[in-house]
Amino acid sequence: MSKTKNIEQKASSAATAEIYAGAETLKSGFEKTAKALESAADFSKGNIEAYIESATVAGEGFRTISSEISLFSKKSLDESVAATKAIMASKSIHEAIELQSSFAKMAFAAYVGQMKLLNELYVATMKDTLVPVQARVEAFTKIAQNATAA
Repeated sequence: MSKTKNIEQKASSAATAEIYAGAETLKSGFEKTAKALESAADFSKGNIEAYIESATVAGEGFRTISSEISLFSKKSLDESVAATKAIMASKSIHEAIELQSSFAKMAFAAYVGQMKLLNELYVATMKDTLVPVQARVEAFTKIAQNATAA
């Protein structure tokens, strides 16, 4: 009987050890899953922060562009009024044509300069807007590389 009891105890101990090993494996799996979910949540939070930062930069850039457009429009209108007054006050048609030509050249040069400035502002705004998003893409690439390496 003692042999049977000894065998039963060994079997019971082995079964208990297996149960504990299984429980530890299950616990380890849950911990890894929780850690992965926490990491995913942190990554998502970083994405949201990057998008908010990107939208803020875009808003500031478009506010600057809008301000430049408004200032240029006001300046152009003032110059147009001044040119019109000068043309109307001219003493001869020849003088009026010279004033009009001069104004047209000046207005065109100012317009081309303004378009160049606006283009530079748009490009700079887009570059600055994409910096936070690009950083998140690089972070995702690193995560993906680490995951495939593991």
